[in-house]
Amino acid sequence: MNYTVTLPKSGPKPSYYEAYVGYMKKILEYNKVPYTLEGSVNTGEVSFPTATKYLMRINDKRVVIDYSDNIDHMPNWHEFDATFKFHYVEHKQGDLSTVYPFAPISFHNWKRYYQLRKSIRYTCSSDLVLNMQRPGGNAIKRRIEVQKMLQKQYGGRVLTHFNASQENYWSKINDCLLHVFVPGCRNDMIDRGHLQYMAFGCCTISPKIIDVLPYDGHLIPDEHYVECASDYSDLIEKIEYCRTHRDFCIEIGRKGQELFEQSCSPDKLWDWIIEKVYG
Repeated sequence: MNYTVTLPKSGPKPSYYEAYVGYMKKILEYNKVPYTLEGSVNTGEVSFPTATKYLMRINDKRVVIDYSDNIDHMPNWHEFDATFKFHYVEHKQGDLSTVYPFAPISFHNWKRYYQLRKSIRYTCSSDLVLNMQRPGGNAIKRRIEVQKMLQKQYGGRVLTHFNASQENYWSKINDCLLHVFVPGCRNDMIDRGHLQYMAFGCCTISPKIIDVLPYDGHLIPDEHYVECASDYSDLIEKIEYCRTHRDFCIEIGRKGQELFEQSCSPDKLWDWIIEKVYG
């Protein structure tokens, strides 16, 4: 079957539009799926004034993309052919027959990502601990506390601020022990940076992640990432374990990258959409 996709031409928040509708555009372009742009996110047949959802039409099917960080879902989900939700959580969406998990934003430039995978190689041969996250939103207190903890313990062997380009941010994978991620809106979700570091095969540490990825992609502690306590009380202990078990870290990075490729890569995402919309 040939597919033609229609996406909104604009949205109430330009930055959100560029990030979230732009993410879908790049998935379609990678898969050579034609699309057109019509109307606005918050006008026309369906209105999403909260700026965390938009309507995508695939031929005659009406599909909602819900990119909210929160775990709640739309009360009228059953009115659409399918809803693809970022940060899908089983105990909230598991019983909803046409609501499916979708991968949060990782990359917009897929060609460049696959190019960089040839030069970014996680070897776990350094003692440098990374925690390159800006404190903000719901995560201000948590991120500041974790940064202070890491700075006190590791001093010059921890990097908590990094203002260079995005590609340089990723390149630190070549020279680190691991990256500690303190989630944003919720303390149990996967953030963009965390997903990117998994995609490049780096060992990561965070509290338990309950988000589910496409293809029943569960992030399993000590397989895809290293789980620390939700209050970060055992974070230093976990880092020190990794320092003395580097083969374990390499394996975590490898399996995390495999999970990303199986559930978050652009070809897999388009196949997932078509499978769920058309059966």
